Amino acid sequence: MRINPRFPAPRAARRASAALALAAGTLAVTAAGAFAAPAITVAPTTGLDLASANSLTVNGTGFTSDAVVQATGLYAGVTATVDGSVYADNANAKYIRASGPTADTLLNADGTFSTTVAASRRFTSGATEIDCAVVQCVLRTWRAHANPDATNLLALRPILFALASPGTPAVTVTPSVGLDRDTPTTVTVAGSGFDPNTANGIGFYAAYGPITSSYWTQSSRAFGSVKWVRPNATPSASGEVLNPDGTWRTTLTASPTYTDGDGTTYDCRRITCGVITFAAQGNANRSFDTASPVAFAAEVIPPAVSATPTSGLDRDATTTVTVRGTNFAGGVYAGLSATVNGTVLFGAGQSDFRWIRAGGPTPETTLAGDGSFTTTLPVSPTFRTGDGTVVDCRVTQCAIITWPQHSNPTTASLYTSTPVTFAAEVIPPAVSATPTSGLDRDATTTVTVRGTNFAGGVYAGLSATVNGTVLFGAGQSDFRWIRAGGPTPETTLAGDGSFTTTLPVSPTFRTGDGTVVDCRVTACAIATWPQHSNPTTASLYTSTPVTFAAVVIPPSVQVSPATELNRDGATTVTINGQNYTGGTYVGLTATVDGRVLYGDQSTFHWVRSGGPTPAETLNADGTFTTTIAVTPTFVTEDGVTVDCRVTQCAISSWRQHTIPTPEALYTNTPLAFAAAVIPPPVERRDETPVTPAPPVDRRDPTPTPTVVTPKGTSVKRAVTIAKNGTATVGTIAVGSQAATLAPVKLTIKIGKKRYAASVVVPKKVAAGKKAAVKLKLSKKAIAALKGRSLKVTVKVKVTAGGKTTTITSKATLKGAATKAAKK
Repeated sequence: MRINPRFPAPRAARRASAALALAAGTLAVTAAGAFAAPAITVAPTTGLDLASANSLTVNGTGFTSDAVVQATGLYAGVTATVDGSVYADNANAKYIRASGPTADTLLNADGTFSTTVAASRRFTSGATEIDCAVVQCVLRTWRAHANPDATNLLALRPILFALASPGTPAVTVTPSVGLDRDTPTTVTVAGSGFDPNTANGIGFYAAYGPITSSYWTQSSRAFGSVKWVRPNATPSASGEVLNPDGTWRTTLTASPTYTDGDGTTYDCRRITCGVITFAAQGNANRSFDTASPVAFAAEVIPPAVSATPTSGLDRDATTTVTVRGTNFAGGVYAGLSATVNGTVLFGAGQSDFRWIRAGGPTPETTLAGDGSFTTTLPVSPTFRTGDGTVVDCRVTQCAIITWPQHSNPTTASLYTSTPVTFAAEVIPPAVSATPTSGLDRDATTTVTVRGTNFAGGVYAGLSATVNGTVLFGAGQSDFRWIRAGGPTPETTLAGDGSFTTTLPVSPTFRTGDGTVVDCRVTACAIATWPQHSNPTTASLYTSTPVTFAAVVIPPSVQVSPATELNRDGATTVTINGQNYTGGTYVGLTATVDGRVLYGDQSTFHWVRSGGPTPAETLNADGTFTTTIAVTPTFVTEDGVTVDCRVTQCAISSWRQHTIPTPEALYTNTPLAFAAAVIPPPVERRDETPVTPAPPVDRRDPTPTPTVVTPKGTSVKRAVTIAKNGTATVGTIAVGSQAATLAPVKLTIKIGKKRYAASVVVPKKVAAGKKAAVKLKLSKKAIAALKGRSLKVTVKVKVTAGGKTTTITSKATLKGAATKAAKK
């Protein structure tokens, strides 16, 4: 390879010119006469010493004719021209100048100078080494700060080194020890004492290969790298020049292993290999024979660690791991770690790692002389670093690492890293069933069973555990066999371990030995267990309890008295109730045409937990005791009078907050009133027989006031309020006796506020007449009602013939339209 080196100025000039560099040219020097005026003499020019530097005296004349020299000076030094490029020994060149402190030598005014230049056999120019015993060297002068090529040449004189006697052949190989044991190394081979005239000048081979007792007899094909060294050779990939003085220099490739041209493989890490020299072309002359062994770096066996166990570690507790190490050269730490984003995290507690070194205080902390150790390490699923960070090795990959003692571990400093893994989280099989409570106690209930996380075939069925024994139904219909590839969807276990099936669950089942298990008495469950086995308490996968509906004891009452009730007045009736589970109404009723009629609140009681009085309190055990004043007649909410002496009445109970219907009644205890007493006819023996008068109807002859509901008085009717704030909401018609009317006080709620309202009726109404029922609103109520509608219920007490009846009228009030609505 041709190299055009850079030529820095001599040391003195470099100090003055800020290290100006000169690039070597490619023009060859043709003649010294290119510049006629300058001339030099050099002494000595021949017989120069090959082994040491020679001091050459250089005298120059005629250097006044070159303007460049007069301005910047010149250099004087040893150069050589190789393949058209000029190489200079810059280290020993002199800077000559007319004036200036940086000059090595002064140039006189008459163009003369005298200086000395050191000339050595070898010098380096850039990256190229020049051997003046092999190539022609000269003492050259050239313009300063310029390339030493033909264009800047001032004068030159050839110099010659003395020829050395060859002496005894000797070879040096650099490097010769510690060669890379994995890749080839280029070694520099230098020889001396090789007589060029020996063996008729055929030269010798310099080869790399195995050193044997008869290596010179081997073919050149047996070597990994070979050069033919001989006089007058041209340096090439296969040849090198043998200098007249018997010296030579070349490079060879030293491979740790190679296969020669005959197919034989050599491992120079196990056998002795090196650089050998022997006469070329099979010449029998042994004077060129040398052998220079090379050595490859020793095999480095890195530290190694084995740990037991490293997988399936307890995910909930600490596992003791045995750690064995080999080939450790010094103290070492061993501990649990995790590398996160390039940072090695490790436990900071003393128990989190082991310090193992020579002379450790315990066997577990001692490094043996052969670099081995055995210790134990407590490995937990989590560890805490020095800064308090908790590392969970069940989530983050962790490892047992070793690293140099007295340091914190880094990814670059780890000796070894042995991964450890923890047991996977075991998600046990699970089952959900619907329904599981309130199952029919008298018939079969179909229960849907869903399972998850099952790993294999499974049985699912109704079971009961009695005295530690799992009892189960032996019939095919008592359980399901669920497995992969089941014949139906209900018997197929999906790939994710789930299934959905249905199970007929009866209140009783029969085991294989004929035992009947009653799940209404014995606790039962839907169990799952491994296929092809009988269930045991230990083998059950799941057990889902099921319960059956409790025995329902219906509510009941005892009414006393229930017969011979006073037909002309009130009778206090005592009612005792049992088995009630919630609030209930108890009162006087009559069922007419499929409709249950009942009176106002004076005819029934609301019995519930925490009632305000004992008569209205339902006890925790579902019992109560209350009394009701039962009269022979009662008036319903819509004003109908029921006569219990004519119509069958009863003491009934029904669920609170509901309207009673025949089907919804809890209990219905009939009542009987005393019969009417008709006196016997009087017998008159002394008079003409008289035909008895017909029986006298002793019921109240006074007609009961009735409500005549005209068209539009129902809740659907819309009544418009007059400007004076009144509205007619109903009409009362009385019978054959005059009646006194008394309105019931009323407040109405519009939006979230309550307002006063007055019920307006005449105080007295003549027999056979009618009276209008009017409602009068306050101004605030009228204003609040604008744009709204309101349902109202108006009650008026009517007294006629000594009896009082409450008459109810219902209507929907309609307020005036708002201005926006009018528009």
